[in-house]
Order: sequence, then C-alpha cells, then structure tokens
Amino acid sequence: NLIDSEFYRISGNSSLTITKPELIERDNSVNTASYFYNLNDPFYRVYGENWMDSNNDDTCSWQAFNAFAYPVVVSSTHPNAILYDDMGTLDPDDDVYHHAFKMGFNSPNAGNTINSFNLKRWFNNEAISETNSPGFNITQALEFFPANGNSTTEGLVKVIAQDLIIAGTNGNSYSIAIEGEGTYLQISDGIYEISLEFRATNNALFGGTQTAWYKLYNTNEYTDPADRTDGCFQAIDL
Repeated sequence: NLIDSEFYRISGNSSLTITKPELIERDNSVNTASYFYNLNDPFYRVYGENWMDSNNDDTCSWQAFNAFAYPVVVSSTHPNAILYDDMGTLDPDDDVYHHAFKMGFNSPNAGNTINSFNLKRWFNNEAISETNSPGFNITQALEFFPANGNSTTEGLVKVIAQDLIIAGTNGNSYSIAIEGEGTYLQISDGIYEISLEFRATNNALFGGTQTAWYKLYNTNEYTDPADRTDGCFQAIDL
C-alpha cells in the first residue's frame, strides 16, 4: 500500500474499462459528425437540455446547457478518416484528418474545462480545472451510425464508453464510467436533434448507475422539448 503523506495525495484510476469498436459499414462522405461542429466559428457550441431536478426542489425539468464542440483527429489510414486540411502543401505528412462519425467537447482555452453533458450541474463543490477534473472535457464523446450506413438525416448515436476523472474542491476524486445510446434526426432544414439515454456509474456517488436523459441540438434555434413523465435526480456534493 502507498504510505499516507501530507505531501502526496493518492489519486488515479481504481477500475479499467475495455471497449470494442463498432465494425459497421458507413459511407464516410456523409460525415455526420460535421453537423455538430464548425471550426470556422470559434464560439460554435452544441446546445442541450438535461432532464434533472436543477433546483433541488423535487421538481424535474429540462436544464439548458451548452458546450464547445470539436472533431476527433485521426490518422490518414483510419477507416473513417476525412481529409480536413492539406495545409496548402503537397506533403501528405502534414495533412489533417477528422473522424467522419465522432465528435467531442473541449475548452478553447488550455487548462479550462467546459460543461460537457451538463455534468458540472450534476455536482456541488466541483473542481473545474483540467488538472483536477479532466473529465469535464470529453474529447471523444459521441459516435454516429447513419441509418443504412449512408443516411444524411437519421441514425443511431452512442456515448463513447470511457472513465471520467472528476474531483471536488475538497480534494476528493472520483472515476465515473459513462456510456449510453440514442438516436439523431434532422427535425427541420439544417437542424439536428439527438435524443440520448446517458448512464454514469460510480458506487460512492450514485450507489451504482445513474441514468440521465438529454436532447442535444446543433443550434440554439430549437423548440423546447416536451416534459418527460419519469423521475430525475438532484446535484450531489463531491
């Protein structure tokens, strides 16, 4: 066992998650992930609604949030690689490729974190620096699976299973395993809606697995979703 010391705080992962990639035929030219980010707009965000008891008053409602969205960079040999930028040169070694079906959330400012999946409102007294809570930035968050492999309007979406490290301002640190799935649909011209069941597992925080419901949009020009009839959860002290 590691020796307790006032000069060293024990931290790290207490679990290991192994995930298997989905081997499904998809037409890369559909490039579904690009519907949800825009690198030409430094303020571009994905907008969302999270079904929860945001005021801790035993009343469930949709809680609005937003997060900066980015592509997932891959190698040129990746089966789902899309050329984004050849850097204006004939040298293929400096080309930039993006995953056609994966996207993530990250801060545009180094060292800071954002509110991926509204997770900052899941907790009280959370540490928000990337050093202490890197899990608030989920750089590979969602993967899309177009209907029939080539639909430009609808399909399935999965939360990319992984372990997030989130800490409290008191120094307590937790490893939270996330996963989930849902659907996406073009609900009007240029507007896409993701309907998502999101699951987070940590015995100390949730007594097992906590399920959350989300609506995500590629714009803030959407109609508020109808209220759900099932229960929700309150913020937890870290």
